[in-house]
Amino acid sequence: MRAQPEATRVAAGAGASGARPVGGAERPAALRGLASGRGLVIALSGVDCAGKSTQRERLTRWLHAQGRAPVLLWTRAGYTPALEALKTLARRVRGRGGRTRAGVAARPGGYPRRAADFASPCTRWLWLGAALLELLWLYAVRVRLWRALGRVVICDRHLLDCLVDLRVNFPAQRVERRWLCRALRRCAARPDVALCLLIPPELSLERARDKGRFHWETLEVHGRRREAYATLCAELQVQVLDGTRPAPELAREVERAVRAAAQAPPAAT
Repeated sequence: MRAQPEATRVAAGAGASGARPVGGAERPAALRGLASGRGLVIALSGVDCAGKSTQRERLTRWLHAQGRAPVLLWTRAGYTPALEALKTLARRVRGRGGRTRAGVAARPGGYPRRAADFASPCTRWLWLGAALLELLWLYAVRVRLWRALGRVVICDRHLLDCLVDLRVNFPAQRVERRWLCRALRRCAARPDVALCLLIPPELSLERARDKGRFHWETLEVHGRRREAYATLCAELQVQVLDGTRPAPELAREVERAVRAAAQAPPAAT
């Protein structure tokens, strides 16, 4: 299901070096580590409508309260800001405006929907190559650089989500065997905190329909996505959270994970 892409955003406010500590000398050791200016990468992944955006917003507010202004990064294979700008330019060159869709589609998208959108194998090959190159630039270079500069980076969707999309949307193309995808898995900056919110496929579909999205997928596809998430979470050592739990309870668990990461030795880059 295509989500509306968001631009990469740098949250306003003082940098880590100029942040004023909260609580002075009485601050707990975990929070002193968080306020020390050390860079952190926090990856929030999960199935559609599991609550990633809610947890991102709660975590952002909490980090600001600790004196840290995070970098917020949203990614989806093929829908990153740079590729969206290129696609918009291509439409203008061809004299085609952007497509505006209202309401909810009467039927679900074809499965696998993204692969079905490409009539030409060459176009599909180019699209996948450009998507992988953009993700490689973001995860292996920009995120790594932000962390080295002492920034806290919140990734709303990360490598895990992109691999799920590629596995579910392009099963016949075996994208994960391409050298670019192997390079992406090998070179992407390893998150200091990697969490994945999972909910039952039935709930994911219900929430998606309630949001009134034009594109929607069948219960079978939602099930395939959840299965792919569960498999890849084990492969990538991502902690799974039950997305059906209350949002405040989940937010406290996310905060605990970030506190622990702030005290732990830096993750391997």
